[in-house]
Amino acid sequence: MDFGGGWTDTPPYTLREGGRVCNVAIDLNGQAPIQVFCRPIAANEIRFHSIDQGDGERVTSFAALEDYRNPLVPFALPRAALCILGFTQARNPGRTLEDVLSDLGGGVEVTLLAAVPKGSGLGTSSVLGAVLLAALERFFGVFDERHINTGELYRQVLQMEQMLTTGGGWQDQIGGVAGGVKYAVSPPGLRPNLAVYQLDPWLFEAPEAVERYTLFYTGATRLARNILQEVVDGYNSMNPASLFTVRRIGALADEAREAFSLRDIERFAWVVRESWKQNQLVHPSTTNEEIESMLGAPGVAENHQAMKLLGAGGGGYAFFVSESGEAAERLRVGLERWAAGRPSGGGASGSGASGARVVALTLNRVGLQVTVS
Repeated sequence: MDFGGGWTDTPPYTLREGGRVCNVAIDLNGQAPIQVFCRPIAANEIRFHSIDQGDGERVTSFAALEDYRNPLVPFALPRAALCILGFTQARNPGRTLEDVLSDLGGGVEVTLLAAVPKGSGLGTSSVLGAVLLAALERFFGVFDERHINTGELYRQVLQMEQMLTTGGGWQDQIGGVAGGVKYAVSPPGLRPNLAVYQLDPWLFEAPEAVERYTLFYTGATRLARNILQEVVDGYNSMNPASLFTVRRIGALADEAREAFSLRDIERFAWVVRESWKQNQLVHPSTTNEEIESMLGAPGVAENHQAMKLLGAGGGGYAFFVSESGEAAERLRVGLERWAAGRPSGGGASGSGASGARVVALTLNRVGLQVTVS
């Protein structure tokens, strides 16, 4: 979850002016929501399987593996990850994918689990990309913790997103890979030189603070690239209003860092509220009629002091801060009533027709874990 500085991590702005972001790694309902499993198989092929989507695919050629450029192509992320690791025709001239896998002793089955809806605002694709790369690098024996400590893994994900034409910055992968509460910064330059600083986690561990927070899935999804492209156009045109707003958003990362360092929840609430305001100035579709109806619903409007949609906005998850634990409980009731009254949308049963629901969040202190069994 990002609370200040989002958009300053996105090229070309971050390359020209540098970026800084304050974000937090979380588990949802007590579980790490993104997992990748790799296992060897005898056949000289690559198999993809998605647990949450119930889908699968066999890849037997470099041409099929390199067909990742459309982000709507099934398993585009693992295709791109394998290409980054060298599984391309250009890196293996005159050879087939079967030849290369045979030399390695066989193929690989890659299984994905992403218990977060697409368009959630929680950086799902970037975090999944980082987990994929780490799992595949460990499977092929090239993973090194220094890939994280030097920022190389974060840059690989940035490269992957440019390959997929989805765009994006570096903060989402840092948010999920590095556990805890972080302040990440990169100076101007063509190659992001990332530094990640751990902050005091008290505001996401102390019961008197955590009881005031609510994480709510709105049931509305969006593809961040649609907003991203127009924001990037604003950078490239050197629009004064766009540049001023993004610089203001960058300053909010510093304000968030101060709030965490001082354990000041009221200051943190102000950062959340101001971040939502500035995000709306960056792009008008950050909010919409559906979101505004939620914020104005009985039991919702009067029971939160700050709110922001996470990520690029337009839907996905909303983070609320209430004035007390009691107000937060009333807020959750109001949100659930709003969700129950929404039009049919094909969501989960028992959570409103659209799938809108309250989700339990806990601070993840560990971040990325790579294990072998």
